[in-house]
Amino acid sequence: MFILVLLLTSQVLILSQHTGYNADGDNVLNHLDPDSDGDGCPDAVEGGGSFTDGDLTNADNLCNTTSCVDINGIPTVATSSGQTIGDSQNASVQSADCVDNTDTDGDGTPDTTDSAPNDPCVDYTIGSEVITGSLWASADCDGDGVTNGAESTATVGPTTNPYNPCEFNVTEVSLVSTSTGDCDGDGVTNADEINGTDGNPLTTSDSTDANDPCDYNAVDQGHLVLLGLLLTVMVTVIRMVQIRILW
Repeated sequence: MFILVLLLTSQVLILSQHTGYNADGDNVLNHLDPDSDGDGCPDAVEGGGSFTDGDLTNADNLCNTTSCVDINGIPTVATSSGQTIGDSQNASVQSADCVDNTDTDGDGTPDTTDSAPNDPCVDYTIGSEVITGSLWASADCDGDGVTNGAESTATVGPTTNPYNPCEFNVTEVSLVSTSTGDCDGDGVTNADEINGTDGNPLTTSDSTDANDPCDYNAVDQGHLVLLGLLLTVMVTVIRMVQIRILW
């Protein structure tokens, strides 16, 4: 800013003029720029006065016509003193009212920081998930056949951990299980026990308890036992060959 002093008929006239500061380098001078620091949040919100996005016009300011300013051109909602600069010229600070908290998959992590914004089972925030009416709620992150939403509410049974395939209420199973683990160590995968021999978890007559080592379908276990025997035979043969070589 510079000050120009003129002497006129024994009176001092002081004129001031802005040199034209452009904080964000967008070639729009601050006094004409609705977002001086270029952080995506309007100056009217980041300046003093505690204004929110709901107070703004479609031009991102507090007043867009001559009917809402006082004789000095200051928006009447800002009172005659106007607004202080606040954080409107600090790009490292953004008003909470401007933060985009959109969470497409409902996993508790905003899209802006979610590495997989459309996958509710990746990059989630435990305790912040949207447990009803979201992608996360209808998904099954642990593959136990119970939706995350059902596990997180006590509508049918007690709440269980939606990220633990060994913790679920059997009566809440509504999806095909995809869990490849073996919670009870009986040699049958959780998926095979929950889905049953027909692969349909809703026909429970052939399903078994994934948390009971004494409850399983022998036909399912047979495949794993056969595989185990085959591996044992292969290891034995390899050892015999090694012994022969040593001799």
